[in-house]
Amino acid sequence: MNTVKYSNFDQLPSHCLELLAEVEHTNFFFGRGWFENFSRNTIDPTAQIHIYTVEDNTAARPKARAVLFMRSAAGQAGSLFERKFCGSNSISSMTAHQTLFFAPAIRETDDQYSEVISALIGSICKDDRSWDVIDLNFLDPNSRVYGALIQALKRFGLSLREYYWRACICEDVSNTTYANYLASRSKAVKKTYVYKQRKLAKTEKTRFEMITGGENLESGIEDYEHVLANSWKGAEPFPNHAAGLIRAAAAAGALRLGLYYIENTPVATHLWIVTSGRATICKHHHDSKYDKESVGAILTMRMFEYAIDTEKVHTIDFGVGDEPAKRYWLNEEESICGVVAFNDRSLRGLMSLFLYTISEKIDQIKKKIKTYLPLRNRSLWKH
Repeated sequence: MNTVKYSNFDQLPSHCLELLAEVEHTNFFFGRGWFENFSRNTIDPTAQIHIYTVEDNTAARPKARAVLFMRSAAGQAGSLFERKFCGSNSISSMTAHQTLFFAPAIRETDDQYSEVISALIGSICKDDRSWDVIDLNFLDPNSRVYGALIQALKRFGLSLREYYWRACICEDVSNTTYANYLASRSKAVKKTYVYKQRKLAKTEKTRFEMITGGENLESGIEDYEHVLANSWKGAEPFPNHAAGLIRAAAAAGALRLGLYYIENTPVATHLWIVTSGRATICKHHHDSKYDKESVGAILTMRMFEYAIDTEKVHTIDFGVGDEPAKRYWLNEEESICGVVAFNDRSLRGLMSLFLYTISEKIDQIKKKIKTYLPLRNRSLWKH
């Protein structure tokens, strides 16, 4: 096995692109379309891209064993170290606010799985930069790769800290129908969907459209951007990200772009990604002029109906974040975690470890105070 490092997506050889395309069918967020779009449309222009690969060149035709996308410096938007000091000589997963999940691209069937992951981490640790901080974020703590990454980092003598990052609100819908799903929701959700949809249908001409690709793709992107421009959310920090994501997902067969129209005007949109029977809600917007009509909620339920009864997915999730509104629709929760490795043999790495440890202690004290104060207040109230 050889390790090779590339500095941009266009440098990747065909055998690496083939691996990314293969992995994409299992999880879109670890494959070619996601990272190609991210490299071109979603990364801070001041950041440097580092793509580490493990390749087998012993056969007649080269074969990629793993591809890992990283960026420097660490501390990007959406990460644990955002607005925190971790130094310019730091590196992290190639992620941002738009990221939902992250992992290196590797075949689950690789008979040298742990060795390949170890080679990837070794390539980072032996890099000419001698990184002070390595932050691997947006990871699934229950995945095989999570444990393999930690073991590999330990082999190279780094000081590790695992951390909980955010929640992923989700629900197993494999053994239900849409009718049963709707019946199990709160009265507020059912009232909004049933009553307001019927009322709107009586007074306006409405239409629901699902786009997965084909000749309607570009017009679908235009309608998506029309809704976004008229929503309360305003412009996105990376304006080309969504359109690039829609095109990449369509090419991979993972796109589910939902649009809701009133009198042929798009008023709500949902962007979902579906791979391996799991549907992830990436983005959802609605025209603010139609707040009272609850067009966003109406489209949400139409998307759920399509995913459960037509698509027959086994899980639906809202991506990263545990905003209270998400729990109206989904009742379960998964953890998104990370692991940060410090090179305590360098002064900057040791200083970063010290600052991180202090930050951990402060967070622990804050949690204890939050737990104690409500109990204290209840005790005083009783007396």
